Amino acid sequence: MSLLYFILLIGTLIFVHELGHFLFAKWMGVRVLTFSIGFGPKIWGFERNGTSYQLSAFPLGGYVKMLGEDPTQEVPVEDRKDSLGSKAVWQRFLIVFAGPLFNLLLPFPIFFFFGLSQSSVLPPVVGTVTKDGPAWIAGIRPGDKIVKLGPKTIDAWWQMQQFVSDNPGRSMELVVERDGKRLTLKRVTPKLEYDWISQELDIKREVGRLNVTPYFLKPIVAIAPDSPAARSGLRTFDQVLTIDGASIKTELEFVKRISAARKPVSLTVLREVRTHDSVFEWVAREVKTLTLQPESLSQQLTRAGPNAALAATLRQRFAESWTRGQGISSAELVVRHVVPGSAAFKAGLRPGDEVKALDGNEYPRWALFRYRIYQQPKTTHTLTVRRGAQELTLSLRLDSRSEKGELGSDQTVYRFGAHNRSEYVQVDLVPNQHRMVYALRTSWRETMQATSMTVLALVRLFQGRISSKEIGGPILIYDIAGKTTERGWGYFFQVMIYISINLALINLLPIPLLDGGHIFFLLVEAVRRKPVSLRFREIAAYVGFSILIFLMVFAFKNDIGRKWDDIVNFFR
Repeated sequence: MSLLYFILLIGTLIFVHELGHFLFAKWMGVRVLTFSIGFGPKIWGFERNGTSYQLSAFPLGGYVKMLGEDPTQEVPVEDRKDSLGSKAVWQRFLIVFAGPLFNLLLPFPIFFFFGLSQSSVLPPVVGTVTKDGPAWIAGIRPGDKIVKLGPKTIDAWWQMQQFVSDNPGRSMELVVERDGKRLTLKRVTPKLEYDWISQELDIKREVGRLNVTPYFLKPIVAIAPDSPAARSGLRTFDQVLTIDGASIKTELEFVKRISAARKPVSLTVLREVRTHDSVFEWVAREVKTLTLQPESLSQQLTRAGPNAALAATLRQRFAESWTRGQGISSAELVVRHVVPGSAAFKAGLRPGDEVKALDGNEYPRWALFRYRIYQQPKTTHTLTVRRGAQELTLSLRLDSRSEKGELGSDQTVYRFGAHNRSEYVQVDLVPNQHRMVYALRTSWRETMQATSMTVLALVRLFQGRISSKEIGGPILIYDIAGKTTERGWGYFFQVMIYISINLALINLLPIPLLDGGHIFFLLVEAVRRKPVSLRFREIAAYVGFSILIFLMVFAFKNDIGRKWDDIVNFFR
């Protein structure tokens, strides 16, 4: 299957490239003699309208042979009007440039059809809101449906996300739907942030953020010791399934139902139980039915007696919320496991700690908290955690180590080493009412991002900031294409997009024998108003051939280097 994916990948890229030359040659009135996928002997083909279409033996390239492209060959007088040499410089430029152009344009239709296939999308319903973020300050709360931002009516999450991303720092009107009613909230101003596209390439972009997500937390709870919830049998990391027989899917539903409870309620919970023997450890799940006995503040103060510290804690819990008063909070930011010896362990983080802030900022979700850490992997972070009744300040710096990347080169990998129990649920998808707009906008944005990443990667390569060991040839492409079996067609097309852009940019380098070399000669001809001499072009061709051979050998050497251990093991 790897060979099939490789041929399909390379064949498509070659076909698209040569199709650009072919179509523009036809458009400019140049007679095309041969359209070939591959080099060497023809293995299959046919002729139509004077053009031979063929597949050749070596599928690592292709060519379009045009009448009069070889300046050493004489073209009959009656055919000269159809020859390449008879065309104006600008026409020949377009014919040569069309190959790389088609490779640059290939990502657009791929992204477009992927976008067009999205018949259902997320509605603009807020799942989590970062406290003290732009959305929170404006009054947005979990469960709100955003229906208008500034002049724009919002029907889907992607509309809101793109509009906010494109307008950092711009104050705009905000209308939401809450409990069936439309509310005009305070004006909201998306916060300017920098979104890392690639930290290794030092590529980031300015974006606007409201600090909201469309994902709701599942009702997985953290339980305070010696609280009504603890006395009822609830444990930290229990997931509430039902309250009095009614299904509970989100933390928001749970808080609403439990906050209204002033009498005993029946809870069904899903509990994970760790079991082990002398060799293995595994996690079993069991369902338990418990009865929660809510207690008022006065009841708990009576139980606390003269313990002033406990009384202060109880008052603080009730001041925060009724659920806190019962000893119930979200387990989203509670540490479940710490890898011994990891950065988190060395910082002093322990199971049961609740993360309160990172560098002075609060985050509603563990994933966002981790994302912020990894955004600045070389920074020493200040971590605020709650451990029992204490609040601790820890210093955290990620561990780093060198590992072999997917391309076989050494890469710096950072590790945190602490884990929670995160599970999310999203609201039901809604029909995508603007599929064409969605497809066009998505394809444009993704194509521009892929192109800018590839351009900057090549720049970083020439700057020496990316190792030359990252350069690969057919063997590397074969290995990457072969991973389609396990990673799927989305991965295959993503690889095709980046190789297509690379192929276009490399072809535009001013190296003789490449399209960029031909373009360079055409530009010189346009300035001098006469073609470059045949002798000069012959010498340049030898130089270009030598450069290409060197690059091919270098890429092949890197490919062999990546496979060297496998080769040695094969012959052992």
